[in-house]
Amino acid sequence: MNKRVIFAFVILLFLSLIAYQGYETKYFYRIPFYAKHLINFGLLALIALVGWWGLSAQSQKWMSSLWILLYAVVIMLMVIIGLLDLKFKFAISNFREMVHNLRMFFTTPVPFAFLLFLNYKMKRKDTA
Repeated sequence: MNKRVIFAFVILLFLSLIAYQGYETKYFYRIPFYAKHLINFGLLALIALVGWWGLSAQSQKWMSSLWILLYAVVIMLMVIIGLLDLKFKFAISNFREMVHNLRMFFTTPVPFAFLLFLNYKMKRKDTA
């Protein structure tokens, strides 16, 4: 594993910490509704870029391609849901919680670590 992958992982940890700490403050609830959507979208897009940057240093190009595909789907889903939420103001708390949990999962470095683990397992299988 090269230094850029490790650096990207550390950046992802830091961004994840920022995301989780942001929801714990009382000030986040004072931010206008549309601004929260923009902040969440921007953070998810930044995480996608950092992960792609880190994984593009790997010799297996499928990792960065899979990362971009995964985050493109999640970001498009979040944009569509966000636009629908702005228009219709979903009042169903279970739906909002599900969307929040999906976004927060992709804000963590878990998908990045999973791809690295998958790559490690595939390399071991090839050498065995």
